[in-house]
Amino acid sequence: MAGLSAKWERWYPIGAGATSLIVVYLFGDSLIAAVGQKRINAQALYGAVFNWAAIQAGFTVGIYALLVGHAGEFITRIKGTAAFERFLGYIENAAVASFVLATLTVPMIALEPDIVRKNSVGFISFSVWLALFVTTFLAFVRVARIFVIISRVRDRQEYSG
Repeated sequence: MAGLSAKWERWYPIGAGATSLIVVYLFGDSLIAAVGQKRINAQALYGAVFNWAAIQAGFTVGIYALLVGHAGEFITRIKGTAAFERFLGYIENAAVASFVLATLTVPMIALEPDIVRKNSVGFISFSVWLALFVTTFLAFVRVARIFVIISRVRDRQEYSG
C-alpha cells in the first residue's frame, strides 16, 4: 500500500491536470456559452491566476530556502534521505510550474484569446492553460501539506532539572 500511496503522491497533480483537460474538452460547449454570456469573466480569471501563481512561486522558493538552510535537529536528521530529496523535488517542480504558469498567463491577459468554438486556437490555449493551472495548484498543495507535516515536528528540548 505504501508504494501505491507514494505513486499517488508523486503523480496526482499531473493526473488531475490531464483530467481537467479532458473535462474542459468534453464540456467545452457549456464553457464557451458561459464565457459568451459573460457568466465567466476570462480576463478576471487570468488576472487572479497570475497573482496566485506569483504568490505560489515566491512561497515555494521560500520553503526551499528555509529547508535547505535550516540547521535544526529534525531537518538535519532527514536531510539526504530519499523522502527529503523527493520533497525538495516537489518544491522545485511547484516553483518552476508556478513561474511557467505566471509567464504563460501574461499572453493570455494581453491577447485575450477568443474562446468561441471547440478546436479553435483560443479554446485550445485556454484548455491547456487551465490544465496547467490545476496541475500547478495541486503541486503547490502537495508542497504545503508536506511542509505543514514537517513544521509540526519539534526539535527535542533539553531539560535541566
